[in-house]
Amino acid sequence: MNSAIFGLIGVLLGAILTGAKDWWFQRSSIRKDRQFLSIFVAFALEKLGSECANVVFDDGLCEGQRDEQGRRVPQTSTPNFNPLSLDVN
Repeated sequence: MNSAIFGLIGVLLGAILTGAKDWWFQRSSIRKDRQFLSIFVAFALEKLGSECANVVFDDGLCEGQRDEQGRRVPQTSTPNFNPLSLDVN
């Protein structure tokens, strides 16, 4: 009878430890994925900020000259940011 109880305790303990190990490694993997995705999104936002700065500092002159009609014409295009196009899970 005692050996059956010890056997049952061993099986339960093994199952609990296996489940805890799987949970721990999955948690670690999810954390690494979150870190990677946050860096990926931060890079995309940094690129957007840089493109927005180019628009802000555009004075409308091409190499310091106005166009043929004497007007200033935008030299940079408006940045396009589509957050749904980012490949994140």
